Amino acid sequence: MNLWPYQEEGAAWLATKRGALLADEMRLGKTPQAIVAADMIGARSVLVLCPAVARINWIREFNKFSILSRPAAAIMSSGAPTCPNGVTVCSYDLAVRKEVLPRLLAIRPDVLICDESHYLKSTTAQRTAAVLGKNGLVHTARRFWFLSGTPAPNYPSELWPLLHVLGVYPGKYDSFVRRFCTGFHDGREFKVTGGKNEADLRRLMAPIVLRRRMKDVWKDMPELTFADVVVEPGEVDEETWFPDWRFNPHRKDDVAKQEAILRAALSGAKGADAFKILEGLAGSTATLRRWTGLAKVEPALELIKAELDAGLDKIVVFAVHRDVIRALVDGLRDYGAVSLFGGTPTAKRQRNIDRFTTLPKYRVFIGNVQAAGTAIDLSVANNVIFVES
Repeated sequence: MNLWPYQEEGAAWLATKRGALLADEMRLGKTPQAIVAADMIGARSVLVLCPAVARINWIREFNKFSILSRPAAAIMSSGAPTCPNGVTVCSYDLAVRKEVLPRLLAIRPDVLICDESHYLKSTTAQRTAAVLGKNGLVHTARRFWFLSGTPAPNYPSELWPLLHVLGVYPGKYDSFVRRFCTGFHDGREFKVTGGKNEADLRRLMAPIVLRRRMKDVWKDMPELTFADVVVEPGEVDEETWFPDWRFNPHRKDDVAKQEAILRAALSGAKGADAFKILEGLAGSTATLRRWTGLAKVEPALELIKAELDAGLDKIVVFAVHRDVIRALVDGLRDYGAVSLFGGTPTAKRQRNIDRFTTLPKYRVFIGNVQAAGTAIDLSVANNVIFVES
C-alpha cells in the first residue's frame, strides 16, 4: 500500500536516524512510517515492542506495508519462539519476564521499534530498565526508533529516559528536572508539577523528534480514513453473560459447533459471497456472534482508554448487542460514557445525546448501530470505532 506524502517524508526522515522519536498525533499512521523506514534501510531483523493489544495488528501491518519478505512472529506467551531473522513483536509486559528478555537480547536487531514509547516514561519501572537501562534492549540494536503521539503525557520529566538514551541529554534525571520542571520538595523527594524552559527543551529535541499535527497534514488526507484493527480475544465472564451454561453445558458446546460450521462455510469464500454466507447463517450463529462481541470488549476498552488518556477529546463507539454496549459503558464510566440502544426511553435518549454533544466531561458515546445510526448529529467527535459491525 502507498503512504500519504507526509508519511513518505516521515519514513524517509526515520531512515536517516540511528535513534529518533516519531511523535505524530494520533491517527496519522506512525506504524506504516516505521515499517517503510525499516524497508528503506534494508532491515532484515526487526524487534517491535508494543502494548499487548497491538501485537497481532503489527504483524498485519508488516504484511500490508512492507515490500520485503520476512518471517514474522508475535510472542503471545513466555514460551513462544522469537524470529531472529525476521520480525518479532512482543508486548512490554512479556518483554520483562526472565524467560523472554534473554531471548530478545539475543536477537540483536537491525532496528528496535518501541511503539507507544510513553510506556517507558518511568525511571523506576521494570520495563524501562529492560528496554532503556544500561543492559537494556536498546543497546543491542543497530537502530532504535520510538513512536508516540504523547511522549510526555503529564510532565517534561517523563521525556528524560528517551532523551537520555537518544544522547541529546547525557545528564542525570535530577539535573534534567531542575532545568525543565517546576515543583516542590515534600521533605522526601521533589514533586514535579509543571514545566519550564520549554523553548530550550524544543531546541534540544529538534534533531531527534518529528511531530506533525492533523491540522498540518489534513490536505494530504482523504475526508474519511478507515483502518481495521485486529485484537486478541479478551476474557468473557460467562457466569454474568451466559448464566444458563452453568446448568446446561451443552449450550456452550453448541457455540463451538456454530464456529466450526461458520469456518467451514467461509473457507475459500471472498467478498460478496462471504457476506451472503454470513447473512444466511445469521440466525444459527446468534450466540456465537454475541460471544464474539463480548470477547472484543476487553481489548476494545484498552484501545479506547489509551486514545482518551493520550488526549483524544471525544469518541463514538458502535456495537450491536446490548450486553456488549453495557459492558463498554461500565468499563468507560470514568470517561463519562453515555449510551443509546433500542428501548432507551425517549427522554433519556435525548439527554444522553445532549450530554455528549455539549458537555466536555462526557467523552464517549456508545450506540447500537441501528438505534443510533441515523438522525443523530455526533459531529462533535471526529473518531469512530465499530466494536461490532
